[in-house]
Amino acid sequence: LIAATVLLLGRQVHMKDPKQGTVTYTYGDISFTDKMTAEELAAVARILDGKVYAMELGVPSCGFNEKIAIIVDGKTFMLACDKCGTVQCGMRFIHLSDAERDVLERIFTSRGGEFPCV
Repeated sequence: LIAATVLLLGRQVHMKDPKQGTVTYTYGDISFTDKMTAEELAAVARILDGKVYAMELGVPSCGFNEKIAIIVDGKTFMLACDKCGTVQCGMRFIHLSDAERDVLERIFTSRGGEFPCV
């Protein structure tokens, strides 16, 4: 039971009280790096906290780029550039609902970012 708990906790995103967050986007002629608002940071935390990293064999072909990412407390979350509901963090992947993807995507598009960006 303890081993199962340790394995599960190691597979979850923990984001209870994030301190700082930035959004970065560089694609084509559009480039920005901005501090997220408190509301945006809270929305990111609500969406990602407790998510379980998916068990993937290889890298999904969605297109990920560190230049198109949300960075929270030093951890980089890259949205799929093709608009699918996958986020990459290191070599791990998180699956989102369409509604969750829309919330995260708006953090980029409100600053001029565009999707798809592959």
